[in-house]
Amino acid sequence: MTAEKPLRLRMAGSVTLTDAPRLAAQLSALPASRPVEIDASALEQTDAPVLQVLVAAVRAAAQEGRVLSVRLLPEAQPAQLAAELALGPFLAPDACTDPLTE
Repeated sequence: MTAEKPLRLRMAGSVTLTDAPRLAAQLSALPASRPVEIDASALEQTDAPVLQVLVAAVRAAAQEGRVLSVRLLPEAQPAQLAAELALGPFLAPDACTDPLTE
């Protein structure tokens, strides 16, 4: 038996507080029978409530034995972001990795 291909979804543009309830409903309606990958790296604007909805969905999926992953930043961006923000000793660019990739 082969593993089912993941359902790949993309988030782009602006997704903010007013969109959070609709996003939560959409995430809870995703099929439980196949892995889901959400690429949110094209978001131009988001906020804490949206990130909370995404984190809660990933946690709920894990507790239910489902696979739901979210990619928030392009692979090169975490190190660039840390360097641009000059986070210095608090967050060195070498320490920045996307926790959702292997």
